[in-house]
Amino acid sequence: MAVAHFCLVRRIKRPAIIALSLAAFLPYTYAMTTDEFAETTRNVVSDSGLSGYQPTAVFPARKEFRVLAGAPADITEAKIVEWASKLAIGGEEFLVAFKTDDQHFKVVRCVSGQQTDSKVYAAR
Repeated sequence: MAVAHFCLVRRIKRPAIIALSLAAFLPYTYAMTTDEFAETTRNVVSDSGLSGYQPTAVFPARKEFRVLAGAPADITEAKIVEWASKLAIGGEEFLVAFKTDDQHFKVVRCVSGQQTDSKVYAAR
C-alpha cells in the first residue's frame, strides 16, 4: 500500500514540474500595446500639454513607470531607447514615450532588446 501511495505522489509532482519547465519556453505575450501607452500618455499631458513632458518608460510585467528626469530637449530616440533598455530585466517588454514636437509624441515598444512597434501620436 505504501508503494502505491508513493507512485501516486510522484505522478502528481512530475506534471507540475514539467508544466513549470515548459512555461519558461512558451512565447512571451506582452501586456501593453503602443496605443494603450499612448492613451496613458495623453491622460498625463491632457492638462499641461507636452511642454514639460519627459521621456517615460513603462515595464508592464513589473507594472513600473520610470521618467528620464532632466533629459535635454534634443535627446535622440536612440538614447531614450538605450536608457530604457538598461532598466529592463532580461528580455522583458518595455515601452517608451517621448515628445517629438509641441503637438506630438512617439511610443516605441521593445521586447528582448528589439523594437517591435512604434507610432507617432497627436497629444490632442
